[in-house]
Amino acid sequence: MDYLSSVLINANIKCGDRVLVFDHAMGLLTGAVALQLSGVGRVWRLVDRGSSDKIEAELNLSPSVRRTIFNVPLANAESWPTKRRELLAASENRPTQASVLEAQVDASSPVNSSSAASLSPSSSSSSSSASASPVLSSNRFFCEMEQMHSAGVDSVIYVLGLKKLIKATPADALPSLRQLAHRLLLLAFRLLKSGGRLVVFCHNWEIASALHAAAGASREFFHVQMQEFMLREQQILPRRTHPVMNSSLPLFSGFVVSAIRMQPDK
Repeated sequence: MDYLSSVLINANIKCGDRVLVFDHAMGLLTGAVALQLSGVGRVWRLVDRGSSDKIEAELNLSPSVRRTIFNVPLANAESWPTKRRELLAASENRPTQASVLEAQVDASSPVNSSSAASLSPSSSSSSSSASASPVLSSNRFFCEMEQMHSAGVDSVIYVLGLKKLIKATPADALPSLRQLAHRLLLLAFRLLKSGGRLVVFCHNWEIASALHAAAGASREFFHVQMQEFMLREQQILPRRTHPVMNSSLPLFSGFVVSAIRMQPDK
């Protein structure tokens, strides 16, 4: 069984699911997840340093499948709760046309102060709720972030590659990968729904074991597993017509960490 098959099986993706993806496999994972959805659902693809969609562009995905993919910068996904509060606060402070007309009518009509005081809380709450929805729906990116954070995701799938960070930051590749894995895990803990699947693939044992330990220590996950796969990059010797095993070739190891989210204790 190859890495991609194991990741997809553990993620248990179904048509209509909402999936959060971080892809260091040049878009191969993103395209495979989108194909599993069959054009119904959403794939939010987190992008950061070292991210590429080269393979995804070469998969010849149908337009309906490709429309399910939406790229989200990792920093924006992390900071959305703060950004959302800022947007709502700005919309509440900005007077709407309805509130201005209501104030003009109230000023011209002979209403006593007690009735005005009793009506003001409801009117202010209705105006704030009316202005909150347009500010979040006025931008497609805001709409996507609101949907992702409000309803959560059914699966979280991460493929972390050290080579990608070596190209991006050669001096501190491993510390950068540790920090990236920590940020992604915190985001998964925040967005993954009850019953959702967390699946992470990584070549580095230190990173994989740390993710496995973090999920195992949390009381919100069960069936926490870490599987190791061995893969030879070349199984056929040059100028040979039949596949043979060359024991001198190095074995490349990879780890798949998987867990299932459960309802947290109250």
